[in-house]
Amino acid sequence: MEEYGEYEAAYRRGYSRGNADEKYDQQIEDGGSAAIIVYGDSIEHFSGTDLHKFLIEEGFDSWIHAKGYPMNWVYVNLNSKVYAKGMPGINITPHLGNHAVTIDEFMTIYNIYKGKQKPVKYSDPRDAYDDGYSDGLTGQVYLNGNIGAGSGDISVDLRGIQNFNKTCLLADMKKWGFESRTRRTPAKLPWVNINLSRKDYEGGCRSWEHIVSLGQHLITIDEFRTIYDIFGKYEGLSVLEMEPKE
Repeated sequence: MEEYGEYEAAYRRGYSRGNADEKYDQQIEDGGSAAIIVYGDSIEHFSGTDLHKFLIEEGFDSWIHAKGYPMNWVYVNLNSKVYAKGMPGINITPHLGNHAVTIDEFMTIYNIYKGKQKPVKYSDPRDAYDDGYSDGLTGQVYLNGNIGAGSGDISVDLRGIQNFNKTCLLADMKKWGFESRTRRTPAKLPWVNINLSRKDYEGGCRSWEHIVSLGQHLITIDEFRTIYDIFGKYEGLSVLEMEPKE
């Protein structure tokens, strides 16, 4: 691998090539995780920053394998509540969407899920969904201390909507390039799982406890639009490129 004078340049090369194109392609195919890359100049010396203090106060722990490289980005997993500084030339886990977000944008996403009741264990995953959770059966075991925990799916609440196929959200998603990933239509199901990395969606099912969507909770259509708008403006840019090219 080439030597780079800047960590960020190394990361960008390492990520876009994945140290092998196949690795990057697989991460996209997998659809990401519940980890969000947060980017900002203050993150380079992360310990003691406002973001670091906030995460600690909110109950986040440092990932057991985290390193202390002076990077300007940090991975924060909403499901397992762990964080890890970035590493030069290495994408330490697939993540939400295909781009980093600013600290303010992270706070917007975090606040969407903050305050929603956390999942508890259920004997039947259908009961978990009836209470508005994306998983309640095996998620707690699946998450423990994992920086790459969860899926890159966002579960959107459709309860009270007669037919998802006739919603403005689906019409907009098709304009944005989203496609259905299965034949299971969300037309009459109470939620839809939307993946920002693959740009696809499918209707929720009654027993997909092997998947844990972002935040382990359903969110509203308007809340999903807010998250999509954050990532949508970076479409076509490399992962850490925070401003459009001139």
